[in-house]
Amino acid sequence: FASWILAADGAHSTARKTLNVDFPGSSFEKPWHLADLPLSTPFEEDLGHVLFLDGNRFIFFIRVIDDITEPPKQNPIWRVISPQENTLEEIADVEPAGAPIWKSAFHISHRINRQFQVGNVFFAGDAAHIHSPIGARGMNLGLEDANIFSRLVTSRQMRRYEDLRKTVDKGVVKKNRTVVANRPWRNSNEAPHMLGAIELARANSAVAPAISENCYRPGSFC
Repeated sequence: FASWILAADGAHSTARKTLNVDFPGSSFEKPWHLADLPLSTPFEEDLGHVLFLDGNRFIFFIRVIDDITEPPKQNPIWRVISPQENTLEEIADVEPAGAPIWKSAFHISHRINRQFQVGNVFFAGDAAHIHSPIGARGMNLGLEDANIFSRLVTSRQMRRYEDLRKTVDKGVVKKNRTVVANRPWRNSNEAPHMLGAIELARANSAVAPAISENCYRPGSFC
């Protein structure tokens, strides 16, 4: 038998449920929508982009790169994320250049384990914490968990894992929820000045400060 287990078995963690570890937090009722598809856009490919639309709406664009050795494509794949469906159709300068290669609808939750360790079982990644995709921290945060744990295993200091990771992970989840829940972009007249949301996203982002913000009104960018 293993002397310890690192449970990294996802948001619906069997290990967490089996050990009755509380997973407190909250969920948003309405789904968000995601699609990976080729786009013809005026966007810089090295940045993530968020557009704020009229009527309390917004849409994120994140470049999808399968192989960094490939030459640039004329119409590269972008990941499009929005709480609303079909917002892409309203943006004249952003046009699909082919069918989506993947589409999904998902619900956003912000939760973190009450415990990161039960006996010799330790929790990492989505098995320990979940939050919205804003800030691009989800996978990176889990990798950080695993990296710290591996170092503690090497130095035989695994008991320090919860103290080292829970505060960090909890802070990211809390700030991420603030970005989504407070929605400082709710007034479209404030769209060009979304400093609160953008700065919080950058503070939690693995790609900070590579986030470009703008607003879009029918027919043109602001």
